[in-house]
Amino acid sequence: YGDVASWVRELGPRIVKLDIKGYSNARADMDGPWKGFVDITAGDIDWASVRAALREIDFTGWVSAEVGGGDVARLKIVLDQMQQALLG
Repeated sequence: YGDVASWVRELGPRIVKLDIKGYSNARADMDGPWKGFVDITAGDIDWASVRAALREIDFTGWVSAEVGGGDVARLKIVLDQMQQALLG
């Protein structure tokens, strides 16, 4: 869907909540668009740029992971990925 950081800057204060996930264009090109969804930090998203853009717009809203669920071990993995993506 393009450069995520640019979208953050464009939408600015209209963003009240984020649903985050990972996406790989290379995988989508090989296996189809629905197969492009990957772990949050495994895709093509430049999370450092997204973090910078979120700081620029003073984002303080909610963030949720738009990924499949699972047991406690899976949720710990998702938490770790969210922290890597959003906190660096």
